[in-house]
Amino acid sequence: MVQGVYSGSLINQNLWRYCIMVRKLTIRELVTLPSFYAPTVSWNKDKVAFYQDVTGRIELYILDLCGLGIRQVSNGELPKTIRTGPIWSRDDRYVIVTRDRDGDEQHDIYAFDLVAGEFFSVTQSPGQNYPAEMSPDNKEFLFLSTRDDQLNLYVLSWENKEVRRMTEFSNPVFDGTWSHDGEWIYFPANESQDLRNVDVYRVRRNGSDLEKFWNMRNGSREDISEISPCGHWLGINSDAVGINQPGVMNLDTKEIFWLGDGVHEEYAPRFSPDGKLVLTTINVDATLSPCLYDLGARTKLQDPCLPAGVVSSGQFVENGDIFFVHSDPTHRPRMLMYHPTEQSHAVLFDAYYGSVDRESFSSAEYVSYRSFDEIAIYGVLWKPKGMQPGKNVPAVIFIHGGPGGQDFVDFDLYAQVLCCAGFAVFQPNYRSSMGYGKEFFEANLKDWGGGDLQDIVHAADYLKSLCWVDKDRITVAGGSYGGYLTYIAMVAAPEIWKAGIAWMGITDLRKLYDSSMPHFKYILRYFMGDPEENAELWRNRSAITHAANLAAPLLIIHGVSDPRCPIEQARLFRDKLIELNFNEGEHFEYEELIKEGHGSVDQEQKIRIFELMAGFLERKAK
Repeated sequence: MVQGVYSGSLINQNLWRYCIMVRKLTIRELVTLPSFYAPTVSWNKDKVAFYQDVTGRIELYILDLCGLGIRQVSNGELPKTIRTGPIWSRDDRYVIVTRDRDGDEQHDIYAFDLVAGEFFSVTQSPGQNYPAEMSPDNKEFLFLSTRDDQLNLYVLSWENKEVRRMTEFSNPVFDGTWSHDGEWIYFPANESQDLRNVDVYRVRRNGSDLEKFWNMRNGSREDISEISPCGHWLGINSDAVGINQPGVMNLDTKEIFWLGDGVHEEYAPRFSPDGKLVLTTINVDATLSPCLYDLGARTKLQDPCLPAGVVSSGQFVENGDIFFVHSDPTHRPRMLMYHPTEQSHAVLFDAYYGSVDRESFSSAEYVSYRSFDEIAIYGVLWKPKGMQPGKNVPAVIFIHGGPGGQDFVDFDLYAQVLCCAGFAVFQPNYRSSMGYGKEFFEANLKDWGGGDLQDIVHAADYLKSLCWVDKDRITVAGGSYGGYLTYIAMVAAPEIWKAGIAWMGITDLRKLYDSSMPHFKYILRYFMGDPEENAELWRNRSAITHAANLAAPLLIIHGVSDPRCPIEQARLFRDKLIELNFNEGEHFEYEELIKEGHGSVDQEQKIRIFELMAGFLERKAK
């Protein structure tokens, strides 16, 4: 990896000039490098559907794994951003997608007929509709919907589009899969009083015999991945032992073959076409790597020999080879094909760099520090290229969303843009991040803006301990829950920050709850308890309560169509600041993003976000 530290004054001067040029000129160049998203292997294992923005906007593409040809399927039918991956029909004729309006996430389901070349509507109903899976006989389609308030399971007849409701749970259902014979539908849900709990249920195709099929213990979270080709095994996950552990369950006897090393989190069992192998993904030191198991011998095989970094999206193809996506800090995502018999891999679809030299990318280091209670917090640290000897650089603590997200040691466009602007970037995996076990994940239950905020404060202390970071120029920034932590950091620990950037964040928890859809209310109750019983906690951990403490410049960015963290959250905080005699343009800056929801992958929308951030940092944080 390129370390980004050079000796020699002339070299440093030239590199510093180059970084300044990148900062001013190449946001568009970086953002418009084509990116792909959500690659999904077909049922016949010979094609991959994926989204790509090579035309400047998101379109659907099909990669033929036999001929290695790629064809564009859509032509402007998809929304500017995407929330679900493509779903294949069992005969591989249809690719099913979702479409909303201007990022409002009120999705309806659509499909592309690859034979007839047609795009058509599958569902038209209020609320959110999410595709799940086509039935084995290709006659019915399983999907999730909020059409009747809470997120529940539904089945649609592919022929006449008639819909029948399969579950009437008071809490949300988040997924579903068909049994091999199409007789049962398996899905994770929680109908207990303990909101930490998730069990596996099943229901017959005709809607009868709904039952709780499996759970380890009350308070543990159980989940499913897929059913084996023979139909006897179900891929499962559970955190009952304190980490996420994958396994395979015999559907007849409920016997479980547990996988994993018992130390690190491991996810998502997938079965080879012949049912003999099981593929998982292990999370170690903010990297992801594949693991292979022999189901018959119940033994772990030699780990696939693949490049270091983040290897994800593992899916078997027709001849038993495995499709992967790989990236590392200086290598943009690319598609790989791994050949288990030869223990080798080939690049299937490489990343495109255009005029951008990979040597200009900053690299990243996995580091740790201690928080207020001596818990170790890990994170990803990026150095800007071409740092001048003896000249310290400003830094941005960029907070991931979630809670439950995680920053990895992989390619990160946000970090690269900020590094090119001359900033160090630190991405802490604060408590409630995934990858560090159940206790760590649940450490901020009923404590939003408490221990996790202290993790961010101590991240600033960690940066101050580095001899090359300017201790007086540390900015905090983040989106979604990272936006929430940015807001609360700016008013609960105001003395630390040179500036702050709150993007699509949360400022008033109770107002958020009142305006949320039922499945989002469930998540809020899970993390912060009942809003009536814990009213003072909800009030105290809302940034708007402490807005008078703002002491450093704040940039507020929010999408008008955002359904997760509604635009009301930004407007309330802006109006409160004005009421408290803070001046827009001096103490804070405010930008509403029209026709944009909760983030975007659209190139022009990303460019606008980066330009807003870079301009603000140049004015207020350097």
